This record gives sequence, C-alpha cells and structure tokens, in this order.
Amino acid sequence: MANPNEQQPSKPDAEQMRQIRELVLGKDGQHIKQTLQENARELVGEVFSEALHGREKHDGSVNKVLLPLVEKSIERSIDTNSEKFIGYLFPLIGSLVRKSVTAFITELLEKTNTLIENSLTIKGLS
Repeated sequence: MANPNEQQPSKPDAEQMRQIRELVLGKDGQHIKQTLQENARELVGEVFSEALHGREKHDGSVNKVLLPLVEKSIERSIDTNSEKFIGYLFPLIGSLVRKSVTAFITELLEKTNTLIENSLTIKGLS
C-alpha cells in the first residue's frame, strides 16, 4: 500500500528521471554493459582463481578434477608433437647420461684404485 504522504512522480519528473538514467547508465544500460565487457576478463579471472583456491582448501577436489585433464592433455600433446618433445628433452637427457656415465666411471676408478692399493700391501699379498 502506498504511503499517502508520498507523491507519485509527475510525468515531467518521470521523464527527467528517465533522461538522468539514460545519461548515467546509457541507453539500455549501455555504459554498464560496456564497462563489464571491458573488465570481464579481469573480474572473471579474480573470481575464478579465488573460487579454485577456496575449493582446493575446502575439500581438495580441484586437484582431483584437474589432474586427469592435465595428464590427458599432455598425452595428446606428446602424441601430436612428439618431435618437438624429443627436441626439448634431448639436451636434458644427454646431460643426465653424461653425468651418470661420469659418476659410474669415477666410482669404478676409485674402486679399482682401492683394490690395487690394498692388493700391493703385505696384508693384501698374504
């Protein structure tokens, strides 16, 4: 029920309010829509990352959902771009193999030196 002390805006007042709204908001809320569109990526990014972080803290379900998706994505990428991955991994694997061979040879030489030193002692000869 309307308050009897309140007056309904007269036609000129209603027209002025419509004009003010149109100036502030734009025709059909155009200014607001444009502002939202310009900032949508930033707004969604903030909300999305906060939601993911909150959900992961709450029940750890984000990792359970994302892990299979990431694994499948990597598998598909390797299947379709195996030559690229070989190019990426070759320097790493080559370095690892060199280090492994160097460590093996160093260990072999140390053991051989120890055996030779011990075998040439009186205790070793007896």
